Amino acid sequence: MPGLQAQSGAAHSVCRRPIVNFTDPTFLALLPGFILLLCAVRWLQLWRMEKLILIVAGCLLLFTYGSIDVVVFVSVGAANYVLASTLTRLTGKSRRVLLFLILALDLSCLAYFKYLSFLLGTLPGFFKGPTADAGVVIPLGISFYTFHVISYQIDLHERRIEHASPIDFALYLSLFPHLIAGPIVRGAQLIPQIARTNERRVLFSKGVLYFIIGMFLKRFCADHIGTAIDPFWREGTANTLSTPADWTVLFLYYCQIYSDFAGYSSMAIGMAHFLGYAFPENFLGPMTACSLREFWRRWHVTLSSWLRDYVYIPLGGNRRGLARIASSLLITMVLGGLWHGAGWTFVAWGAIHGACLCVERLAWSPDDRRPRWSLALGLILTQVCVVATWVFFRAPGFEVADSFLRGIAGLTNHSGNFPRELSTALPLSLPVVAHNMLGRIGQHRLLEVPVLAGVICGVLLVLIIAYPSSSVLFIYYRF
Repeated sequence: MPGLQAQSGAAHSVCRRPIVNFTDPTFLALLPGFILLLCAVRWLQLWRMEKLILIVAGCLLLFTYGSIDVVVFVSVGAANYVLASTLTRLTGKSRRVLLFLILALDLSCLAYFKYLSFLLGTLPGFFKGPTADAGVVIPLGISFYTFHVISYQIDLHERRIEHASPIDFALYLSLFPHLIAGPIVRGAQLIPQIARTNERRVLFSKGVLYFIIGMFLKRFCADHIGTAIDPFWREGTANTLSTPADWTVLFLYYCQIYSDFAGYSSMAIGMAHFLGYAFPENFLGPMTACSLREFWRRWHVTLSSWLRDYVYIPLGGNRRGLARIASSLLITMVLGGLWHGAGWTFVAWGAIHGACLCVERLAWSPDDRRPRWSLALGLILTQVCVVATWVFFRAPGFEVADSFLRGIAGLTNHSGNFPRELSTALPLSLPVVAHNMLGRIGQHRLLEVPVLAGVICGVLLVLIIAYPSSSVLFIYYRF
């Protein structure tokens, strides 16, 4: 399947083509009618029916991938709601013990489905032959809704939120725009919106803007870039490229994964506005970041803030000296790498980012007033570091990663070549960079000039139709 070659983190999972995908013509044809149905139900003030329709829609979306996906999702949600109801009635040590057991249960479920095959494969002395691959199919979206329930349980334990009703909790987990691949929306952000049914506002213009921009990033940019560069990730191919070509492949992958996931996030935010819900922004122009700390405040914002609040700060955060800060950063980033995929290349990706964050923290304080030349140097160094480390995120193994690293360092013993496919794909990076620039101020600002927003949406739709791509899964569906 184009764009879905097995990576190290997905080596034991099964790539499954869904019946319904957010960019499929079937989904796009059904979406307007579904929104009109909800508008009619909302106009009749049938609030409970509206919630039930949305819950069923989320489960049906999962069902198009497989019945096991629905069974696991419903089981995780039901178990967490029952346990959360018990948690609210406890106090003191019993409350803390139950929270620990809940988190252990949720993480054990995630570990079984996502990491069992990886763990068996890393213990060759104990598990040999065919038993080293458990053959477990990873349920769609399990990484995302596991983080949803974990944050809900912790916030409930800390009394930051009130326990939701069963139907509100079910809708919080199953709301289809964020169900499969985020953004990671916390209970405190979404459940109050669900509860205030008669106060929600459908922002149609904002929804259309976000949806069209997201679909353009996915269908026009990510898919076409992926078609051009995917062949170069096969083992042995990187050795045939010149150093500029190796750097170009990595930069284009940066553009591909950004436009793919930022595109999905934008479409999800747009669909949420159609339904009357507001999701947090997930990308704020990471290609403009002048430090790695700033990069992680702008890249996959809902994940990085989740890791900060529920992993980094509980480990000690910035409060206990440089040694504790460094160890907390490394642990947090390694866990962030593992969250993306069960593979040693993902561990390496997270560890390198953690180590670079430690070095950066030692180099200067975030409160330093840095001159312009320092910001420009920081921008170059940060983006070079990000581009170079993507090799571990994308490469199917360390052999391919090593080939690319030798290539970008100029250590290969051949002149190599610069394939025509890369020259053709490079112009597709321009709208990706432009979207990053827009991300610094917020793409919703386009609505301040309605004519401009309308023209942009029209042009993007023409490009999507004129240059169609094969419908492929979003990259983050694997995670």
